[in-house]
Amino acid sequence: MKCKIRPWNQMLSTLALVSRIPIPSRWYQFDASRVDVYLPLVGLIPSLALAGILQLSRLGNPDPMLFALVFLIPYYLLFNLFHFDGLLDTADAFLGVIPKEKREAILKDPRVGVYGLWVGVLYLVTKLYFFQKIGGQGFSAKGAWGYFFFLSFPISSRTAAAVLPALFRPARKEGLGALVQGGSLWRALGGYLGAEGLILLVAGILWGIPAPSIPMLLDGGLFMALPFAVAGWVGHLYQKNLGGYTGDALGAAIELTELFHLGIIFFLLTT
Repeated sequence: MKCKIRPWNQMLSTLALVSRIPIPSRWYQFDASRVDVYLPLVGLIPSLALAGILQLSRLGNPDPMLFALVFLIPYYLLFNLFHFDGLLDTADAFLGVIPKEKREAILKDPRVGVYGLWVGVLYLVTKLYFFQKIGGQGFSAKGAWGYFFFLSFPISSRTAAAVLPALFRPARKEGLGALVQGGSLWRALGGYLGAEGLILLVAGILWGIPAPSIPMLLDGGLFMALPFAVAGWVGHLYQKNLGGYTGDALGAAIELTELFHLGIIFFLLTT
């Protein structure tokens, strides 16, 4: 018999909606009414996996590229491939001078165009570079706060996708965009803070969290604001050109937030 506990249904529904993790349908009744809360919490799964890989890497001296691939390959297979597809479709639809009707057709077309291919290659190379540089350099200068900021990038990215439907309307009456419409900014913020608090606790247990300094608090504020800024930017782009967001906008927001989040960490560690 399917579980009738509403939060359980909402949590598993969100996980089934945004990941490739196989969840038997008998375990839940589909309910996407609280994606805004549970989407940031879904980010805890890859964040905890990354914490385990980081902890194991401290026992030896693994090659930074191997470290990056060990995490990113299963991460994309289980979570991010269709988000990545949204980024490619967004690139194809918005990088050229294209009329609105053709943009809509491009977003529905499963084929990847030249803009999407170019952006996709550039994105993956840059992300892999950031990831292996961060993993290779370690966080000796920043301590456990650096590990926390690193662990939080899957949470931050999914928060952007939770915030976007709370600020903008969907472009169509069907599809993923319409399914998650009407989100609450406050619920998304609650899920975000809850997930960040849990991963901070994990970082504290594994590595200890020292008292924050003023620069560290400023860095934390920048990371906290990032998903809201990206959600506003991507949502405005879709609103202006299509009249509303689609499921591709959510994927693009996730991927762009992750790249910017990792880029900020890379900048902080190398300056």
